[in-house]
Amino acid sequence: MRAVKGRKLIFLLQLICVILVIYFAAALINLQIKVSKQDKTLAGLSDQKREQQLKNQEIERLLNADNQAEYAERIARDKLNHAYPEEKVIINESGN
Repeated sequence: MRAVKGRKLIFLLQLICVILVIYFAAALINLQIKVSKQDKTLAGLSDQKREQQLKNQEIERLLNADNQAEYAERIARDKLNHAYPEEKVIINESGN
């Protein structure tokens, strides 16, 4: 009888260990998935940051330029969609 209780106890401990290993493996996989998603998000934000830095540099260059007319022309073209008479403007709607 005592041997049966010992075997049941060992089996129960082994079962608990297996359950814990499965739980921790699932938790690890879940964390890896979250880290992967966050890495993709970070990469996208880094790209946006680089683009914004380039835009800021261009704006600073235009503001610091001696020729303010160039800045005004750039704003009129880019922001207000103005063009010279008889000038053909092609708009890339895909954003590329």
